[in-house]
Amino acid sequence: MSANPAAADGFTAETRDALTKAADLRLIGLLFERPSESRRRHVAALGAECADAGLRELAMLMTDVDEGSYQSVFGSGGPVSPRQAAYIGRRDPARAMAELSELYGAFGFTPSPGEPLDHVATEAGFAAFLYMKEAYAVSQGNTEAAEITAAARKTFVEDHLRLLANGLLRRLGDAPEALQKLAAALVDRVGTLAEEEDLDTLEPEEEMSCGLPPDQPS
Repeated sequence: MSANPAAADGFTAETRDALTKAADLRLIGLLFERPSESRRRHVAALGAECADAGLRELAMLMTDVDEGSYQSVFGSGGPVSPRQAAYIGRRDPARAMAELSELYGAFGFTPSPGEPLDHVATEAGFAAFLYMKEAYAVSQGNTEAAEITAAARKTFVEDHLRLLANGLLRRLGDAPEALQKLAAALVDRVGTLAEEEDLDTLEPEEEMSCGLPPDQPS
């Protein structure tokens, strides 16, 4: 008997777990995007297939967050930045951007046009993308590729997405409830910060001086 038998759908438990996590993070990333008709269609499609009842409910709640509500929180001059550069404290923003650019390029990930490399929607989407690549490698029996992808994903989450997710959750205390729950759902999936990682966040005026990210990889 196989140590990791396939389920009725042909996927092993390991593959199915990676696919589920990919779908959850992809949906969360979409929900953090600026409201648009395209986003609405993609959210409706993914939400209908989501196995997590809490995320399905959250996707419905987010329909109440229109363009005006979104911009009042995340827009220019808003109280919360959706970008990692706002939460890295004493770290070098340029170095963080360079790391993201290198990671995205190495795995063939292309962010949405016009979306900053360190935007929460982009980073959550990249984590989902890595879970998908990992699932594919496992399904093909390519253990080496699966291990390399899993290691890269863990490093990316620890060095980038976890810091951003926790920073957002702290800052969204006065935001619409749906956005607070969305940040909490992301933290649930990437983990809380260890005490020694809990860096001081930048002040709002410092956030505005972080500069533009480098060119996106082709």
